[in-house]
Amino acid sequence: MPSTRRTKQIQVGLLSCGNICMGLVNGIIGPTLLDLAEIYGVHLDQVSHLYTSRSVGFLIGSVLESFAVNERNSEIVLIGSIVLEGISMLLYPAVPYLWLAHAAAVVNGAMWVIFESCANVRLANLWEKPTLAMQIFHVGYGFATFVIPFLAEPFLSKTHLFAPGGNPDVGASRISIPYAGIAACCAIVAIGMTIFFCSEASSRKSKSIEKNFAVPETVAEESRESRLKASEILLVILLAVFLLMFECNVMSFTGMITPFVIHSDLHLDKSAGAYLGGVIRSTFFAGLLLLVIAHRIPLWIVLTMSLSTLMLSSTIFAFFVLESPAMIWISAAGIGLGLSALFGTGIVWTCQYVALKHWHMAVSMLSMCIGNLAPAFLVAPWIETHPMVLAYLVLGLSALLCMTFATMLFVVRNKKKLVLE
Repeated sequence: MPSTRRTKQIQVGLLSCGNICMGLVNGIIGPTLLDLAEIYGVHLDQVSHLYTSRSVGFLIGSVLESFAVNERNSEIVLIGSIVLEGISMLLYPAVPYLWLAHAAAVVNGAMWVIFESCANVRLANLWEKPTLAMQIFHVGYGFATFVIPFLAEPFLSKTHLFAPGGNPDVGASRISIPYAGIAACCAIVAIGMTIFFCSEASSRKSKSIEKNFAVPETVAEESRESRLKASEILLVILLAVFLLMFECNVMSFTGMITPFVIHSDLHLDKSAGAYLGGVIRSTFFAGLLLLVIAHRIPLWIVLTMSLSTLMLSSTIFAFFVLESPAMIWISAAGIGLGLSALFGTGIVWTCQYVALKHWHMAVSMLSMCIGNLAPAFLVAPWIETHPMVLAYLVLGLSALLCMTFATMLFVVRNKKKLVLE
């Protein structure tokens, strides 16, 4: 791995651009879900199982990440995963059958997990103090999720295929255009990574960095090493649970907010739902920018403030959203802001106590693949008849996130930090 400051900065830039692509991939599915249902001529609950297929891909990607990815092949893995991610995005709205879209979703999910895992591990071990670099990396994702609803909205269909008298030929969906644009972005980043990694190949061959770990020499040291490993495993498991709840919350809220505002007593349209998703993502992005600006604030304080904001906004969403039209916008903005710090900062906070490894990220991504199932199984079957199920689910998940982080703080109460904030 290149060790000079300049090459490290270039890597952070390239990986951040790659994360922008991953954010575009993840962010476009929710706002275009109704259009995908129209394209394939199926109902919302059927097309929402694309989330299920992506979760299968998450599972495959997590397994591959745990044993097939290492320091020696990480560059090839990063380039290959983003190329395949772009190809799968082209296929989503273009293939003639829904089952082919499911196949593309499996590849899409697997490559997303592999890229995210490999990039996070690479950044965590690239710098002695990786907080700022990883926050910048996650800002790229937030930027993408901020802009994609606004980019997708002009290409949404202007009629509902299943509405009485709906004519699929009037205002037909053109979402294949933004999907192709995302694929092009993936290709551009892959070319940039290829050029950079090839230019650095000679220096990597001449400078082989090996990490030698001391072998415990006494029974006492052996016992201490065993306790540290048990603590590490427990903390990684808690991180996985934390990210599970986070992913359930994000995917349910962002993926189902448009059906919610259409079928609830708010009776808004698809365009309003897309712009509401934009509000969520804008506050999500703003929160990530604030993290970069205020990166010297202790991470546990950042997480505590974020969880408090999330809990308050989720309560408003669950109990006051139908009282006034303004409540949906206020609660959506607050939830986006509260969620913004949880993924990236949660990982960086854990890195203070655990040296991040590929299997750590594999376990975390495996839990997120389970969380990705939330829209299809916890919300979609009831969103048309009982739309408030989304509000109560978001509130419950927010409470579980708070309890999980409290448990993590308890576990590390007497643990020495590996990396100072």
